[in-house]
Amino acid sequence: MRLAGALGILMPGIPMIYYGEEIGMRGTKGGGPVYDELRREPMDWFASESGSGMTTWFKPAERNNKPGDGVSVEEQDNAADSLLTFYRLLGKLRNEHSALRSRDFAFVEDPDGCAQKCVLLWRWSDDELVALAFNFSDQPSAIALDPASAPVAAASGSAEALIGAAPGGAVKLEPWGVSALRWVRR
Repeated sequence: MRLAGALGILMPGIPMIYYGEEIGMRGTKGGGPVYDELRREPMDWFASESGSGMTTWFKPAERNNKPGDGVSVEEQDNAADSLLTFYRLLGKLRNEHSALRSRDFAFVEDPDGCAQKCVLLWRWSDDELVALAFNFSDQPSAIALDPASAPVAAASGSAEALIGAAPGGAVKLEPWGVSALRWVRR
């Protein structure tokens, strides 16, 4: 879910979050009298499924989200390792870093050390260069990353880790992981 969120928010284009995605709500596609009736259940604001603003009119017996399952805004709001906290970080990074809002980008096909299971993307603006690495595998991976191979030059030699492990040699990626590194251009 973190990988999907990072792709949706950090890739070029306009980010879209379908409600509940940021807390990991699940749904069921089709099959009922109304095709989309269970695609997404009411937003889980509270662990107990009750409180101000909580929908009460639709609670199917065979639902995906249940009270106290860890999938509510209340349960994830202040948890440092929650999916909601990660989505907030992604939004903050996109807002703070011009390269993550820029239209300028370049894909690296078959990045060294991670061919066919990783994607490496350069994004840049006038003042910064960002490398985004995504691991689409259930195994840890590493990508050899050379900022000199980027489509634009970076002014600084050292990178700042925005997401993932600190830079140094190959970019290490957890299974289904993401890493974002930033260099200054001016």
